[in-house]
Amino acid sequence: MTAKPLVSCIITTCNRARLLARAIDSALAQTYSPLEIVVVDDASTDETPAIMQGFMESHKDIQYLRHERRMGACAARNSGIQAAKGEYVAGLDDDDEWLPQRVEMMLAVFEDSLAFVYSDYYRRKQDKLSLTSTPSELTHALMVRGINLAGTQVLTRRSYLLEAGGFDPSLRASQDYDMWLRLLEQRPLAKGVDEPLMIVDASDRTGRISVDRRKVFSGKFRVYRKNKRFFDRTLRTERLYSIRKVLHPYPSLHRVLHMAPRRELANELRRWIKGRLVKLLRTS
Repeated sequence: MTAKPLVSCIITTCNRARLLARAIDSALAQTYSPLEIVVVDDASTDETPAIMQGFMESHKDIQYLRHERRMGACAARNSGIQAAKGEYVAGLDDDDEWLPQRVEMMLAVFEDSLAFVYSDYYRRKQDKLSLTSTPSELTHALMVRGINLAGTQVLTRRSYLLEAGGFDPSLRASQDYDMWLRLLEQRPLAKGVDEPLMIVDASDRTGRISVDRRKVFSGKFRVYRKNKRFFDRTLRTERLYSIRKVLHPYPSLHRVLHMAPRRELANELRRWIKGRLVKLLRTS
């Protein structure tokens, strides 16, 4: 009987001790075995080391790596990939949770010809769950249009991540989207599991890059520049307009008329009019 492959769960963390334990518990509750957990601590100053000491004393399949200085999310992920012993790697953010069958169901779908496997997931905000559905399949041509349809975490072979060069430490945002695009350049298809297998916590905003518009803009623009060779003129216009809206979510009428993509112009005008009416009502 062929032994089942080892899967490495990589959790990166920084000053999220109160949430980290929940993420680790959800990985320990997986129905799949063998599974190792690799926690990479990006120079936390809270109780993270003490919490990890407790986990390692009671669970032998947990690695704990600590950066002595802050190196960022991409460097932490790359440290975890390098340290992982598994044939397969699956990521988990420190404030999120895996549902028990996540690894088992995703590994059952994976084939060597695929770039990666992803799944539907729940978003939790203020203790309420809402379902986010994902496409059954993804190609590079679909993903490159500017939307991360796979979500923030996938399962793939460790060797594929190394082959792609790992996560790009120069990006301040959109790091996962950039990685999935590069994996899809190597292998043309990714598949999804049509069942929610993770809970993404949207309640705790502490330390999130997504609340810093300048970092989000910087990340999205760098990813655009890395991939603009795949765009025709129309798609370049659409992407640049969308990226600029990160810094200017309510553009002026002049900007809408002269920069909005033609097929989005009607929607953008309606949005501009609605915004103006709201502003007028507030000031009246």
